[in-house]
Amino acid sequence: MLRCPTSANSVGWFKDSTALRDSSGLAIAGATLAFKAVTLADAGAYYCAAGPKNYAFKLKVISKDEKGPVILEMPQNVTVDVGGDVTFNCEVIGENVEVMWSREVSPNVTEVLSRDRRLVVKNVTGGDEGWYVCFANSSYGEDSASAWLSVAQMAAKPAAKEDDYVDDGGDGDREGDAEDDRPESNGELTGWRYFRCT
Repeated sequence: MLRCPTSANSVGWFKDSTALRDSSGLAIAGATLAFKAVTLADAGAYYCAAGPKNYAFKLKVISKDEKGPVILEMPQNVTVDVGGDVTFNCEVIGENVEVMWSREVSPNVTEVLSRDRRLVVKNVTGGDEGWYVCFANSSYGEDSASAWLSVAQMAAKPAAKEDDYVDDGGDGDREGDAEDDRPESNGELTGWRYFRCT
């Protein structure tokens, strides 16, 4: 289920650039879009239009037999004041998965920070601003996700990478960024929605 974070009376739902309507596989009730029986074909970019503002989602569907690493809870872009602390989460499923956090110090230099699924950056300074990347790998494959740490009073963050998405697991939904070919979204990244297909 996807839920548009708005109190607007009129909400439109779209997949890529196509308007969605009630069907045998979908049920739309105002700000809520429910999937009656999830299939792999339901994966893709979604967004809801609520008045002048849009909210973007990314739905990822995986097979119940999936063994490769899949990042469910992806790190979120965040802004923090100098001296503050930041926690990035990278929740992963899969068999024998190894997780590694790194930071892009420069275009050709990467610094390994941690091998835990949670990364804590304490007493943030201006030098900590940048991309933080979570890598998950196993003998079955790999997955990765990144987030931008912006330090208050520093330069504005760059445009998000095309493959940046976010997830909260649960009973079948994952939110995130929409594809480039959908109508432009003017909202912040809402997150991932994730489904395991039976």
